[in-house]
Amino acid sequence: MLTIESDNESLTYPFDRLKSEHVLNDQTCGLTITAFFDPDALNAFQSRSSERIAGAPPMFNRNVGDQTLRFEAHNGILE
Repeated sequence: MLTIESDNESLTYPFDRLKSEHVLNDQTCGLTITAFFDPDALNAFQSRSSERIAGAPPMFNRNVGDQTLRFEAHNGILE
């Protein structure tokens, strides 16, 4: 699960949702965020010999200056 917390709010995204969408654009907890999910990526709690793939979803603020960016995946390529 991927969880975001800000002030007194929190929201959790299940990995199953992230696996199916690959790119998540959302506005929650007063933030505009994007998260990318690569099921083949290792996280800090795995080794390359681990049989279980957990993925490693990085999350970023989508605001750059006065613009809010939106990301999409097309044929495995992020745009």
